[in-house]
Amino acid sequence: MIADDACLVWWAGVADYRAGHESLLSTVEIVRAARLHRAQDRVRQALGAVLLRLAVSAETGTPPAGVAV
Repeated sequence: MIADDACLVWWAGVADYRAGHESLLSTVEIVRAARLHRAQDRVRQALGAVLLRLAVSAETGTPPAGVAV
């Protein structure tokens, strides 16, 4: 649990994305990322959704794939 007066920053770059991360994404998130023209932008979109799920999971104990976004 994050303390009331703390700020936790989750950071990842394009190189941090792994194929297994796709299993954490919803169909909507996959389609949204696929619409983007540049490969880097598709990865950034997907990675943002993955980080959101992982951060919420870490705080709530809910499995990442079970986090409703």
